[in-house]
Amino acid sequence: MIQVDYLKELRSRKRVLRVNSSFHWFDMVASGEKREEYRGIHWMSRILRPEAFIAFEFIAHKRHGLIPAFHVEPVVIEIVRGYTPIIQQFAIDQVRWGLPRREWSGQTIANECFGFKLGEQLCLT
Repeated sequence: MIQVDYLKELRSRKRVLRVNSSFHWFDMVASGEKREEYRGIHWMSRILRPEAFIAFEFIAHKRHGLIPAFHVEPVVIEIVRGYTPIIQQFAIDQVRWGLPRREWSGQTIANECFGFKLGEQLCLT
């Protein structure tokens, strides 16, 4: 498990992306069934460093692709179960731009989006 002080430091430097998820998707992540989390284009300013916007336009123009790690601001994703205090924290292994897997997104996201490949689980509170 990652140290609490280290997570506080990451939060202060905006290296933690906090997202709310419905109970259904949260429970799929908790069970290990869902291994990616998705967010739409309007999350771009929270995900990419400002200098990466031009590179992102190139990736988005191709319609899919991995986003190099040095362009991505957060290194940890916190997934909150609805608006409860229950939180899962994961290292972000990879960020990509493209279509979501239907079984992991349902009808919530149908177009291209950011996909976060979830790495090691750091904490469950």
